[in-house]
Amino acid sequence: MESHWTRIVLASDRREVHAMRRLLILVIVSVLALGALPCPVSADLFVSSYNSDQVLRYNGTTGAFLDAFVAAGSGGLDGPTFLVFSSSSSAAIPTLSEWGMIGMGALLASLGLWAMRRRPA
Repeated sequence: MESHWTRIVLASDRREVHAMRRLLILVIVSVLALGALPCPVSADLFVSSYNSDQVLRYNGTTGAFLDAFVAAGSGGLDGPTFLVFSSSSSAAIPTLSEWGMIGMGALLASLGLWAMRRRPA
């Protein structure tokens, strides 16, 4: 005797299963990518000046000079050659248990989808 839910699952066509699989993959990729997002930076252009030991800020749209982001002698710069921006707060580093839970969830979801496809109609 079939239950109501079994009939719904058996009645679904392959397009729905493929759509669910694509949604699952999208969710997993989105969750994994959240930890790799860069910190937001303004649209301004920052240029390090090797000769004057400054970091100059320019408008990213017009190219007009705005100000000295780090004035000479104030930031302890001595011939800056490149810039590195990072977030002000330390980013959370996922532990093995979090990654393990994500991997286990993905494995169980894919096994569930595989089992749904293998059921005889």
